[in-house]
Amino acid sequence: MLQTFNSNNLREQIIYEVNNSNPEILELFYNYIEVLKKSLQKENKDEHRLSKFAGILTQQEGQEMIDCINNEFNNIEGE
Repeated sequence: MLQTFNSNNLREQIIYEVNNSNPEILELFYNYIEVLKKSLQKENKDEHRLSKFAGILTQQEGQEMIDCINNEFNNIEGE
C-alpha cells in the first residue's frame, strides 16, 4: 500500500509515488504514460496543418487579405 505524501507540488507527489512503488506498479504506470503519450500524439496529428494559424490575424488584417484575394483572383483575364 502506498503512503500518502503531503505536498502541494504534483511533480514531487508523483516522484514520491514512483520511488516508493513496487515493480508491478511501476510497470503499470509506465504503460499508462506510454498510452497517454500516443493518445496525445494522435490528437495532434488529427488537427489540420493550418489550425495553428487560426486567430492570428486581426479583423482588419483578415478583411484586407480577403479584399486582396477578391481583387486579384475573382477577375478572368481578357474580360
